[in-house]
Amino acid sequence: MKSVFKVTGLGLQVDKVMIMPGSELVLSAPAPSHWQRFGDAGSAEDKKMTVATPKAGNDGKTKKRVGLEDQAGKLGVDFTDDTSDADLIEAIKAKKADSK
Repeated sequence: MKSVFKVTGLGLQVDKVMIMPGSELVLSAPAPSHWQRFGDAGSAEDKKMTVATPKAGNDGKTKKRVGLEDQAGKLGVDFTDDTSDADLIEAIKAKKADSK
């Protein structure tokens, strides 16, 4: 839990810097009692950061791999997930050469 101090009056200085009214200070400890004439003390909960992972529709495959699989599917090339990119490229080239 963090302490919050909302500055409402002139005169509060921290490290020789004037804190302007309307400023909100987030402190790790409660504000000193002599600050009460400069504003209002309160508390705030710590915010927890949530990182969202976009749901990938490609099962963690690279754009290159997805493109190769799409192209192979359109040409009717048989492949598995274990087929390497190089083998898949060769199979696509061979299928294109056969169709010409």
